[in-house]
Amino acid sequence: MKAAEWELRRLCGLEAGEALALAEPEEARGRRSYAMGELKKLALERRPELALARAEEARSAAEARLAEAQGRPDITISVEYALRNERFGNLYGQTAAGAVAALRDRDNVISGGVSIPLFAKRRNAGNLEAAAARAVGARDRRQYLEVAIPLEVQAAWERWRAAAEALGILEGAVVRQAEKNVEVMQQAYELGQLRLLDVLNERRRLMETQVARAGAEGAARRRWIELERAVGGELK
Repeated sequence: MKAAEWELRRLCGLEAGEALALAEPEEARGRRSYAMGELKKLALERRPELALARAEEARSAAEARLAEAQGRPDITISVEYALRNERFGNLYGQTAAGAVAALRDRDNVISGGVSIPLFAKRRNAGNLEAAAARAVGARDRRQYLEVAIPLEVQAAWERWRAAAEALGILEGAVVRQAEKNVEVMQQAYELGQLRLLDVLNERRRLMETQVARAGAEGAARRRWIELERAVGGELK
């Protein structure tokens, strides 16, 4: 870190005792300040693969319960009602009024039954084991993502902060000092104290610094996009 600071002082033309003021990185300006815990919570709520893993875990658990239920015997209870109204051959009798009428047999019949299939418990063991294995796999996948996603967010945040700080150093010290150096050398040249070549060399260094600043800005923007991807959505 000290070596980088001394190199920065050399590029800026600062003495050892001069303060090294750093501007706030442009990538950090105008953005809401997020706490690390808030970012991790957002990621756990937003990341689609975690939502899919949770849904898959719920589905696998339901399949395991279904396979367990299917392993139990299905007891069937049946009830049947029948009305029988049959005639006794060609036999006839008299009614209370004295009229002749065929003899009939009228019955109300109710019957019932219970059906219990007999099979060994291991009959559905294969389905039970497969469903249980799928449920365990889905649970492990969900637990892994709940651990891995916050780590991804923290790593992405650290990379963005490093890129933003590098951009802030270039903006706050290097570029501004390089621009100031060009102005001073231009004035010295106009007073006849420096050669035109000296001014051109200083302008070349300024351009190199500006190119480096543009590269740092692009890196900071890419790191911010990576952070948004890790969180699972846009960050204001």
